[in-house]
Amino acid sequence: MNWGAAVLILAGIGVVAIGVTGSQKTVCQAITGSDCTWMPDFSSGNSSNSSPSVPENQVAKNIATVIGNCKNDSTCTGYATLAYHDATQDSLLSGDSSGEWTSDFVKQIAAESGFNPKAVSPSGAEGIAQLMPATAKSLGVNPFDVKQSLSAAANLMSGYEQYWTQFLQGSALNMNNSPIEAEALALSSYNFGQAATQDLVLKYGSNWMQHAPQETQNYILGIEYPKSPVSK
Repeated sequence: MNWGAAVLILAGIGVVAIGVTGSQKTVCQAITGSDCTWMPDFSSGNSSNSSPSVPENQVAKNIATVIGNCKNDSTCTGYATLAYHDATQDSLLSGDSSGEWTSDFVKQIAAESGFNPKAVSPSGAEGIAQLMPATAKSLGVNPFDVKQSLSAAANLMSGYEQYWTQFLQGSALNMNNSPIEAEALALSSYNFGQAATQDLVLKYGSNWMQHAPQETQNYILGIEYPKSPVSK
């Protein structure tokens, strides 16, 4: 659930995978069967904003590749359908209305693990939703149990979206008060951390996303594209 923590970010659609080094990109490619070009080739530990930008349309294409491959596997299809169900149960915000395969939560899980329930990231994030062990323990779930993990992740995202929706409605920071902005902030909370995202918002206001780590920006753009509030 963190670029430095997940196995894939969606490719990150994980994210995929989630890691930001060349070796992690290799892991992403092996798990998702896609090229994972949305993942920058950072050196270990480097997540500065000076890293090269990844075109949002390419990130979205990579995510679509992961989901497309999933459609050819009945087990994976079951996982994606369950993710969509949990997103519906938790009333997750989404700019898409064309069906389960375009649900942003399904894209998010594709990014986190490539729908691999056994995924383990270099930093220890586990399972299909790439929950950190401490987070899973606090939620009382087994991260390698698909149903428990997806339900917990959907619940977390719902909580983040509710929090940011209320924050934007009462904010004096002149921010974009919209479902898209709330979802972007929720995705950042899941990927980069709630406290870290809050710090960005309080420091930079409506320009918060441009100051987030590049991998987090790619994560958000890939999942929300083309409706992201930030234009790359």
